[in-house]
Order: sequence, then structure tokens, then C-alpha cells
Amino acid sequence: MSYTTDHSGAARSSGGDERGISALIDQLRDRDGLKRQSARHKLVEMGPAAVPALIPLLSDPSEQARWEAAKAFTEIPDPRAAEPLAALFRDEDGIRWLAGAALINIGEPAFVPVVRQLLDHADSPRTRDTSARVLRELKRHSPNHPYIDAMLDALHGPAQAETIPWVARGILKQMGLIQPD
Repeated sequence: MSYTTDHSGAARSSGGDERGISALIDQLRDRDGLKRQSARHKLVEMGPAAVPALIPLLSDPSEQARWEAAKAFTEIPDPRAAEPLAALFRDEDGIRWLAGAALINIGEPAFVPVVRQLLDHADSPRTRDTSARVLRELKRHSPNHPYIDAMLDALHGPAQAETIPWVARGILKQMGLIQPD
């Protein structure tokens, strides 16, 4: 299978690749770990062309399929996957760790999905822990980001279950992403 790049450098699949991508996605659910690994490597080689097929796997009932998709996104840093990756923050440890690593690789476009998860799931220790890890790394790469410090302060302050949603809502309002109350 091959992909081409357009003038922007983004990968596009050629006509026959969609069937090939579908077959590789199916292999990510295989019981054989070597088949899964091989399929994942091939999807990663395809780059952005594989993203639309990989995103639904992030919410697959199969823990293994979610793990494989999250692992693929650690090597394909595509902002289109940021929201579904952040939704994995309440998943099993290995999956949420991979989701966090993928979001760190995505960079600044991961900020809003992380804040949305904190707004909706501030009561989840897994969400708080993974969000803090991602935000610390985002801050390292974007030290002048206007909102990361406020979110990190809320994550490390008292009354987290009440403070975190309040701070997250305020940030999203200031960014114009949710309407004022």
C-alpha cells in the first residue's frame, strides 16, 4: 500500500488503500499480537491517511483495539484524534498513558480537549492525573500559553472536584468555546 502527499505534505490515500486500511484495522482486533503489531506499523507508515479509520477504534469495546489505536496515535500526531484520545483518560492505565503520550505529541491542539475532559470528569482521579501529565508537558513546550498555569493550579489545589470544573469552564468561556451562563 502506498500513499501520496499533496503540496501541503499531508498524506492522501490512493483509491485502493481504503480497502487495505480496512483490512489493517480488522487486524488490530486479531488475537495474534504479531499480526496486530504489523498492522499497526503499516497504518503508522500510511500516516494521516489512516487517521479516519483509526479514530473509531479509540471507542471500540475491545480494550486491545483501543490500546492499538492509541499506540498508533503516539506516532501519528494528528489533531483530529485529540478529542477521542482525551476521552480515554478514564480507561485502563496502559491505554490512558498512551492517550496522554499521543496528546503530548499533538501539542497545543490537545489543550482544549484536555480541558473539556476536566470540565466533565473532574471527579475522576484518572482524568486528573493524566490531564496534569499532559498539561505539564504542554507547558514545557509552550511556556507562555495563557491558560495552562491556571488549569495546573486547579489540578494541584484544594477542593479539586469543585475548583477544576469552575476553572475549566472559565477558560473555555474566555476562549469563546462555550457561552457565558
